Amino acid sequence: MQGQAPPSEMPDFLAEGPANGWAGASAALAAAATPDALSASHQMPFGEIPGAVAVSVITADHTTHAWDLAIATGQQLEVSDELAAFALEAWMPVVPAEGRTGDGFKAVVAYTGRQPQ
Repeated sequence: MQGQAPPSEMPDFLAEGPANGWAGASAALAAAATPDALSASHQMPFGEIPGAVAVSVITADHTTHAWDLAIATGQQLEVSDELAAFALEAWMPVVPAEGRTGDGFKAVVAYTGRQPQ
């Protein structure tokens, strides 16, 4: 995989707690988002995509799971319309609405298969 260390070389971002882990992981992602990396192809679990698309999918994934965590803990998540639209646009090409099996993404209710509250 281009742009990603093998699992044995990946840092343990949670070794010093989740807040420090988030800071370390986000700093590593920001440092990796160089023009060369953004224009190069990268292997993702669902196929090979350009780096700029990978960063978009990572942003959409974090937004989606932030919603999951908020719902699971009884909290409200404030997401701007702009971020919500960006996440939807990132998901649509890599997770088409048709042909879902429930592995990873359920049928479209909210696009990622989550149930609106």
